[in-house]
Amino acid sequence: MERKSIFETRKELGEKIRELRTAKGLSVRSFAESLGMNYSYISKIERGEINTTIDMLSTLAGALGGELAII
Repeated sequence: MERKSIFETRKELGEKIRELRTAKGLSVRSFAESLGMNYSYISKIERGEINTTIDMLSTLAGALGGELAII
């Protein structure tokens, strides 16, 4: 089984976050504001451009009505 690069994993994770956010009808700005964050930071996470923390991912998952599944 071929191992994904960290860049591919970040991109897939960001795409999933975007998918969940848009399914709830939230713009990136309104989602970020509801969390007290800057929209550009959320946008960068969704595009897989930055490395974020497990704590942040857990916060995003909770705000989207889910939880962070580990392995």
